[in-house]
Amino acid sequence: MRLVLLAAVVASLVTADPPAYTALGSGHLLREVSTDGRWLTLEDKSRWDVHPRDRFQTVDWERDASIAVRTTRGDDGFDYEIVNTSADEGVLAKFTPTR
Repeated sequence: MRLVLLAAVVASLVTADPPAYTALGSGHLLREVSTDGRWLTLEDKSRWDVHPRDRFQTVDWERDASIAVRTTRGDDGFDYEIVNTSADEGVLAKFTPTR
């Protein structure tokens, strides 16, 4: 019985949708960019994993740039577009909620 319950719990975790970001739209500010351009942090402390093909853009993004967040047709789980409206550039990203 426990094995069946454990299998059901594991299956639900594997098939569960990733958490959604609920503060879509403009009005955000960029607070941090990792040195390799992979990670972005916004003023609301949301953290974003940038698609590998777009990281060359984000390495040059500057702190306090104006940012908009919107959903998009994802590529390999990168279901959001982070738009640096100050630089007129957009990148695909995954929302990675803090634990």
